Parts: sequence; structure tokens; C-alpha cells
Amino acid sequence: MKKVLCGLVLFLIMTGNIMSSSLPNCQKKQLFHNCFGTHTFDDGDTYIGEWKDISRHGLGIETTKSGLKYSGEWKKGYRDGLGVEIYPSGGKYVGEWKEGFWDGKGTYYYPNGTIHSGAFKDGYMYGLGTRITPNGKRKDDYYFATDTVEDYCKDQRFTKKNETSEECIIRIMDEINRDK
Repeated sequence: MKKVLCGLVLFLIMTGNIMSSSLPNCQKKQLFHNCFGTHTFDDGDTYIGEWKDISRHGLGIETTKSGLKYSGEWKKGYRDGLGVEIYPSGGKYVGEWKEGFWDGKGTYYYPNGTIHSGAFKDGYMYGLGTRITPNGKRKDDYYFATDTVEDYCKDQRFTKKNETSEECIIRIMDEINRDK
């Protein structure tokens, strides 16, 4: 139920239907501390949301000069918690974040209509996931970075010296299972 509620709040924030806080408004001539406010950074990126100790902290929306938009939870200046990131290309990530990276359960929607749902770690697919193509083809597999573990290891650049592709698969699967 908590995730459904958080998802609804994030949707409302992303669509602009809600963006309020119980915190007082930030004062322009003071450092942003325990307040709600808007700041445009030197690079043109904008943040609207909650601040704590001069960092983005709480709920907020970041819009970059390039058109990327993130709406969700922040902690000590990092995207951390539940959030939605929409890319100018049409791609979208919905899920959990940790210290600025996709981390935990999430779903990535590719611009071509492909959907990947599953585990993420340090900004990459990691572990068991499901990929559904626009024509409905479904593949459940273990993923590492941007490929299935098997495809990742077939590219010999990712195997250790004198390691076979099969040994690479076993090594990475052991690492994934150790992290559970």
C-alpha cells in the first residue's frame, strides 16, 4: 500500500498537480536549510522541492537543461528512495534509487516500447529481471549491466584472463547471489 501511495504522489508531482510542503518557504538571501524552494544552478538545471542542510532532501523535482526530468525522493543531495526519471529520448525509469543511482526494484521503459522490470544496482540491471519487447516476447533472465549474464560473458572483454565464457557466467552468478 505504501508503494502505491508513493507512486500516486510521484505521479501527481510529475504532472504538476501537487508540489507543496509543510516546510516554510526558503528565503532567497539565506542558505537553503529546512525549507521548500526553487533553485536554478549555474549549468541551467532547476530543482523545486525540499531542502535540508543546503542539500536537496525530501521530495523534489529536478529538470535539466537537456530536458531530463526527475521527480521523487532525495537524501543529502542524491536521488534516494522512490523516483521517476524521464529522458528526452522518451525512455523512463520508475523505481528505487540509492545515492543517485538506480538501485533496488525498478522498471525501465525503452523509447522503442521494450520494458525491463527487475533488480538494479549502481545504475545498471543486476540480477533477475524480465524483458518484454513491443511484440510481446517475454524473457526472464539474469542481467548484468546492459545484457544478460550469458551475453555479457560471451564478449571476451569481460572475462578475466584465461577465463572461459562459462566460468565468467558462474563467477557473476555467484556475485549476484552473494549480494542477495
